[in-house]
Amino acid sequence: MNKQFSKKFSASIVAMLLLSMLMPVLSHAAAYISFHYNEKSGTLSGEIYTADPNNVTVQTFDESGAIRVLQGKTSSKDPVLFDDNNVAYKSVYFSTEISKDTTKKIQVTEGTNANKKTFELDKNGNSSYVYDDESINLFVYRMKGTQLFSGKQQNSFLKSGDKIVTFTPEASDHYAIEISLPESRSNGQSATFVPEATVASDFALTDISVNQNVNVSGIHAGNAFADGQQNFVYSNKSLILKFAQPLLKGHTYELKLSESSGGNEIKLPGAKGDYEASVIYGDFITFRDHLTGEFVYYIDSYNYVKFNNISIATEATTTDPGPGSPGPGGGGGGGVVVTPEPEAGKQIVELDSLKNAKDGIVNVAISKDKPQVVLPVKAAEAVGDSKLRLDSESLTVDIPSKVLAKLQQLLPADQLEGAQIVFDFKTVSGASATELLSKASAQSLAAVKAAGEIYDFSLSVVGKDGKVTTLSQFEEPITISLKVNEKANQALVGVYYISDSGKLEFVSGKTVGGEIQVEISHFSKYAVLEYNKTFTDVAAGFWASDIIKALSAKHVIQGVSETSFAPQADVTRAEFAAMLTRALGLKASGAASFTDVSSAAWYAEAVAAASQAGIVQGTSSTTFSPNAKITREEMSALLVRAYELKTGKKLAAAKTSEFADRGQASAWALAYIDAAYEAGFVQGRDDNQFAPKAKLTRAESAKAIYTLLVE
Repeated sequence: MNKQFSKKFSASIVAMLLLSMLMPVLSHAAAYISFHYNEKSGTLSGEIYTADPNNVTVQTFDESGAIRVLQGKTSSKDPVLFDDNNVAYKSVYFSTEISKDTTKKIQVTEGTNANKKTFELDKNGNSSYVYDDESINLFVYRMKGTQLFSGKQQNSFLKSGDKIVTFTPEASDHYAIEISLPESRSNGQSATFVPEATVASDFALTDISVNQNVNVSGIHAGNAFADGQQNFVYSNKSLILKFAQPLLKGHTYELKLSESSGGNEIKLPGAKGDYEASVIYGDFITFRDHLTGEFVYYIDSYNYVKFNNISIATEATTTDPGPGSPGPGGGGGGGVVVTPEPEAGKQIVELDSLKNAKDGIVNVAISKDKPQVVLPVKAAEAVGDSKLRLDSESLTVDIPSKVLAKLQQLLPADQLEGAQIVFDFKTVSGASATELLSKASAQSLAAVKAAGEIYDFSLSVVGKDGKVTTLSQFEEPITISLKVNEKANQALVGVYYISDSGKLEFVSGKTVGGEIQVEISHFSKYAVLEYNKTFTDVAAGFWASDIIKALSAKHVIQGVSETSFAPQADVTRAEFAAMLTRALGLKASGAASFTDVSSAAWYAEAVAAASQAGIVQGTSSTTFSPNAKITREEMSALLVRAYELKTGKKLAAAKTSEFADRGQASAWALAYIDAAYEAGFVQGRDDNQFAPKAKLTRAESAKAIYTLLVE
C-alpha cells in the first residue's frame, strides 16, 4: 500500500483512518481485499474497496471442496473516495460465522460481463487473505491545478513574487491548504522550507477569478510520522496555510511568495530527479500527540491535486507563465487537469446590450459553455422597469430589476467604478453529482435521480477592490426555468433545492413546454429530479399506487412515517386542509381565527391559508375541529371550492346524482356532492352508495386531490 499520506495522522488516528482514506486502487477493479478469520469469535470477515459495490460476489472454498457464498453490505457512514480519474469507490463488508476455519481460498468476483474480474486469495500464515494494489492511490476528489516550480533554478531559493501553484477547489467554505513541496521518487531529494524564517505574510493568495486577495492568516509545518519512533515530527517538506476567509468552489486561486517575503523561505532541490508535489484543500485540524505532548497539524481533506514530472532546471529557463497557465511539466498523471485562463468560461455583457427591452424583458443569450455571466454594476439602470432574462438552451433565468439594484446598493460609492455583477451557473456533474444524489436518496429514503442538469447558482457583486459580496436573499423572487429530460418519468419530476448534505427542498412550479418554471428567493444548488418514493404498505398493484407516488413526488401528500403510508387510514380535517394547501400552493397572510387551532400546531399555517382562501370552514363560528375525521360530504365541498379557486370558474352539476343514499347527506352538502361527482373528483361505493357520513381514507383523498390537479 502506498504510504504517501500516512504521515498526516497520529498512530491512533492512522489505525482508524488508514484503510478508509489512504487505500490504493486499480481503476474499475477491486482496490483492496482483506479477509481474516477470528478464532476467538469464530468469524470470517473482511472488506473490499471497489468502484462497483453492487456487483461483488465472494465465495469461500474449504479443504473438502465445499463452497460458501458470503453476503456483502455497504454503509452510508463510510466515505466515498476517488481514484486519479475521480471514479468513486466504496467499501463492501462481508462476515460469516464458522466454527473452524477450514477455508483454503477465497474467490472474489467483481463487475459484470466483459468487465468481470476474478481474484483468488490464498490463506497466509495469519489466517488472513489479502490483495493489495500499490500502484494507484484512493483519496478525496481531485481538483484542477497547476504547479509553477518547473524551470526554476536548482539549489536556489524562490524569490519574492515567485509563483508557486494555482488550484481550483471543487467545494466551498474551507479555510486551509497543505502544499507538499517537490520531492523525488528515485533519489529522495526534495524542496524544503525554513520554518524559522517563514511567517504567514510571506505568502500571498489571490482569487484570480475575481482578482481579489485572500488574507493568509497562519502557517504551520506539516507533520511526518516517524515509524521508528512511533510519533510525529515536524517536516520541512510540506507546509500548511490557513486563510481568514473561506475559499469558493470553482474559483481559481494563485499562491506566490509575497513582495514582502525575504526570499529565504523555500529552497529548491537539485536538477536531477523525477519530482512530484501536491496541494490538499480542506479544514485545518490540530491535536496534541499523546506520546510527545507536541501539537500535530494536518488538513481534513476535501480536494486534492498532484503534480508529476516537475522539472527543476540547471539554470533558470522559464519566464513567468502568468496566472492559471500550465507552465512546464504541469501535468503528467495523478488526475491533473490544466487550469484554464482566467477569462475562460466567462461571458461579458456590455451596458448597451441591456437597453433592448421588449414586452418587459431584456433578453441576453448565454452559452452553457461559459457558466459565468459578468454584468455592469449599473445593470438595473439600463434594464429599467423590465426584467433581465439570461437565456440558454437548457436554462432561463429572469432577474427583476429590483434585485440588480440591490446588488449595486451593496457597494459604497467609492467602490462602484469598474465594479461588476457576477452570475454563476456552474453544473454539478460526474462523481460530485453521483455523491450528491446518493446523499439525497439516503436523506429522503426515496430513489432520487437527475432528470436534467444540476446547477450551482450564485449572484454577487465585485467591488473596485476585488472584494466579492454575495446576495444571499432576494427581495423579489428570481424565476428560473429548467429543462426536463424527456426520458424521465414526467409524473415524478420536480425542481428541488439540494443542500450539500443531500437534504431536499421541493420548489413548487409549473411545467411549460418541456421545462419546469419556479420562483426562488435564494441561490444555491437546484435541479430537476425524479423522486420515486416507495411505501412498504402500498403494493405496486394497489389501485392508488401510481397516484400516491405522483403526489409524493409533488410533496402534496406524506407518509405516516418514512416508510408507511397507511392507505386505508382515515383522514383528519387538518390533514386534508394541509393536502389542499400544498396542492394549490396557498400561503397564509396571518394566523387562523379558530380557538382550537394553536399557532404552534403543525397544521396551523395550512388551516389559516385554506380558511383565508375560502376553501375550509369551521364546525362552528369559533372552532375548526382539526383532529376530527373528515367525512366524504365535507371532502366534496372542499374539492369544489378548491377547483373554483384554482380555475376561477363556478362548478355546478348539470344533473342530480342518483346515489341510493343521497337523502342521508346534509342538505348543505347536496350540491357539492353532485358537482364533485360529475367532475370526477369523488366516486361512489358499492351498491350505488355514496356514504356521505363515512370517513375518507388516505388513498381516497390522494385520488381526489390528484384528479383536482389534473383538471
